[in-house]
Amino acid sequence: MRISTSIYVYASDFFSQCTTQISKAKFIDLARTSSNFDDAAIQFQHRVLKNSGIGDETYLPRSVFLPGRHKVTLKDGREEAAMVMFGAVDDLLATTGVRLNDIKILIVNYSILNTTPSLSAMVINHYKLRHEVKEVMKASFEAFLMVLLAGGGGRIFCKSDQELIEEDFDSLKRVFSTCREGLITEEVVEREAETVEGVVGLMGQGTEQLVEDFSIVACEASGMGVMGEGQMLPMPPTTGKWNRADPNTILRVLCHRNDPTANQFLKRTFQLAKRK
Repeated sequence: MRISTSIYVYASDFFSQCTTQISKAKFIDLARTSSNFDDAAIQFQHRVLKNSGIGDETYLPRSVFLPGRHKVTLKDGREEAAMVMFGAVDDLLATTGVRLNDIKILIVNYSILNTTPSLSAMVINHYKLRHEVKEVMKASFEAFLMVLLAGGGGRIFCKSDQELIEEDFDSLKRVFSTCREGLITEEVVEREAETVEGVVGLMGQGTEQLVEDFSIVACEASGMGVMGEGQMLPMPPTTGKWNRADPNTILRVLCHRNDPTANQFLKRTFQLAKRK
């Protein structure tokens, strides 16, 4: 099958908007005279400069070694980030002739500076890009569920992992909604996050409670009502619509639970292999 739609990929040369170019010797001199570093830190910076491949034409923001100034504020960082990013995007648009309306997905690499609103939001708001980020958010949430529920037989979770998983998902939500200036309103993010948060909540339940909940919803979904003596629990079908009330979802949580009680239940009920 041939795809007739043409897809263009543009590579932009790296360039810097910073105006301060210094040599390695000047860098060390500025570090020493700034009084921000002791002798051990200066020696460490010597080794970094020697082994990192940094040359004598390196650009640095002036705020790093301003005389008498020992802290750089978030405002300084945002202004510097805006100067570099907007300059790079302006150059890219001028060089390639790409129209803003043709940009559907924006990817921004983060390092130390992680602002609120995010760097992505700064670029989108500055250039008034198309706000199709909601679809990317929904796909990200679905991928998060895939990691939790469809990670294969080698993926295991303990009940105690729930808090860390919850923190990870909160971080993912913040990518798309950061206070009032976020990419998407907090109400929309919270509404789309309800399914994932429900599944994460399941992962914090005890195994006995999960087994009980699964038995009830599996019987109800199959039409059995109340399971009689001698009857076996039915294997719930995979619907692809995961949520905390779906028997297949609860079963997947049990399958990934690193717990003797879960292993025994799965082996007794569905003859599933014991997790090693």
